[in-house]
Amino acid sequence: MKLRRILLCVLFTIILFGLTAVCVYAAESPYGLTLNAYGAADAAAPDAVAIRYAAEKYYLFLPGAADRSEMTVWYDGAETLTFNGTPVESGSVTNAFAANTVTVSGSAGDYSVRVLQATSAAVFITTESGSMDAVNADKEYKDPGSVVIVDDEGNLQYSGALDYIKGRGNSTWELDKKPYNIKLNKKANLFGMGKSKKWCLLAGFTDDSKLRNCLGYDYSKALGNALTSDVVLADLYCNGEYMGAYSLTEKVEIGENRIDIYDLAGATEDVNDRALEEYPLAGSQTSRAAGTYKYANIPNNPADITGGYLLELEKPLRYLDEPCGFVSPCGQPVVVKEPEYASQKQVKYIYNYYSEFEEALYSATGYNEKGKHYTDYIDADELALAYIIQEMTENFDGCSSSFYLYKDTGDAKFHIGPTWDLDLSLGRGFLNTLITPNLDAADPNVMYVYSTRINNTNAERASLLGQALNHSDFIAKVKTLWATVGHAKTEQMLGSVDAKSDLARGTVIMDAMIWNTFGAKTPNAASSGYTAHISALKSFIVARTAFMDNYLSPDTGFVRYDTLGTAKPLVFDRTVYTAGGTATMPDATPVKSGLTLAGWTETPGGTEVRYAVGSAVEVGGGKVLYPVWQGKEMSESTKNFFQRILAFFAKIREFFRSLFQR
Repeated sequence: MKLRRILLCVLFTIILFGLTAVCVYAAESPYGLTLNAYGAADAAAPDAVAIRYAAEKYYLFLPGAADRSEMTVWYDGAETLTFNGTPVESGSVTNAFAANTVTVSGSAGDYSVRVLQATSAAVFITTESGSMDAVNADKEYKDPGSVVIVDDEGNLQYSGALDYIKGRGNSTWELDKKPYNIKLNKKANLFGMGKSKKWCLLAGFTDDSKLRNCLGYDYSKALGNALTSDVVLADLYCNGEYMGAYSLTEKVEIGENRIDIYDLAGATEDVNDRALEEYPLAGSQTSRAAGTYKYANIPNNPADITGGYLLELEKPLRYLDEPCGFVSPCGQPVVVKEPEYASQKQVKYIYNYYSEFEEALYSATGYNEKGKHYTDYIDADELALAYIIQEMTENFDGCSSSFYLYKDTGDAKFHIGPTWDLDLSLGRGFLNTLITPNLDAADPNVMYVYSTRINNTNAERASLLGQALNHSDFIAKVKTLWATVGHAKTEQMLGSVDAKSDLARGTVIMDAMIWNTFGAKTPNAASSGYTAHISALKSFIVARTAFMDNYLSPDTGFVRYDTLGTAKPLVFDRTVYTAGGTATMPDATPVKSGLTLAGWTETPGGTEVRYAVGSAVEVGGGKVLYPVWQGKEMSESTKNFFQRILAFFAKIREFFRSLFQR
């Protein structure tokens, strides 16, 4: 009996090991099959594609450029394999893969390969290391190699050396499907987007439609932001392995075919002996406190440092990872994207300029102490259109991240940079506790960007776009622009969804098989999931447009409670009021101790209460109200005295607690 148990255990172990070995082997490419997807000369070429195991099946994922009637096939071993019953030697051409399913047969057994083909462009990359492991493990690691880029019809866009592929992104980098930056060895005008070496491959892992960036960017360009990038949906292959659907797009940068302004970084390099990144970093590198800034210790500056700046509004934690930037007096972290390595003098200049603009924007009147209006610092139409773009798409980030401003030399104003990073928009967002607490970015019927604040570090300050809505001239401009262009271009965006989704469907289905999108195990299930998702996307655009029509109607208005940083948290009323509508005056918590809210007034800094807390006030087409505080702020010395008293009693309490515990 004991011997039988031992033999059964041994037999079970052998069977289990055998099954495990079969499963492991089955997950590998059968016989090392590789095919030319575009024009590969051998199996090591960038545009040679291997069979991939996904969703419990073998797949050959092909781009739109592949000619399935004439495909060269390479495989391991000396024996000749058969494809759907026809022998084909390694390195020979076959038409077997014109079929949707191919049976590959050899001495190791038969394997069924499902063939899928997209209608998108393709990017083929071979890294010098032969793997993406190092790149995926470290966002800053750069791996050189070679690259072939073709459109959906097989027209060559670029073929040659790749200076590097590296990681990119912030929260998106933490996801399983990684986004990348690539730098070509020489400038190329990819898909008519203008010559450049640097390009982005956006993974779009959070966007099941793979269309949101394209739709949002097209909307932005239609509203007049010509700098906004084009987007080309492409299938990405690295070292022969299909990686999924990616959006190939321009990098946000200063340059001739990008943001064409003064090259301050180049001018700074010209007057220094070393590359700018070689100079040590200095300033408040580890601080995100208001009024601090950080820079590179670059000794020399060109004569003109008034322009050539590209800025990005950023979240506090991400700001700490950047070499140069500043935190504005109101607490907004601002990264100096270019020059990436800026001198102390340069950062201080742009900090002061931004601070003057911010002072005017956050004042009740719109003017700063110099008597300059906020529109003296920024293009007012661009700012209003930026708000419409962010609010209509209900972008999850609002203007808390990936929101760009740039300034040229001299007296040039700030301009709005390219619209960027709309993966989490058009109904794809969710609750954002950092900038819009208790507000769901997937709800088409809320004032989302209207309600954004300067992240979680400054809950008493609205974001740049949120604060702009406290000014009646800005609200009027937004309403006019929505009526004249905003609504019409939204209908144009809606009308393009079907055509764009039809073109993307093949690529989305292939992507779904390796990234488990829609929970689909088969191409048909993925197609059904995609159809449902596109239907939901269109429904969101319709609902959001209707909401914006009502919200920005000339006959409606909203009430803003502008506490000018004296209340925490911000006070919001998200109701859209018509003529005769009444609002109940809210309470507010003062930032400074010793004060209580007496009521509200329409006069900035006013001391007489016009509307008591809890009273019903007819607001009609909208109002901007300011708090009237009563009481006396506790002095610092008094605060310190009471803190010492409290600390003393705390020690006494701990003494008696320890005494009774003995």
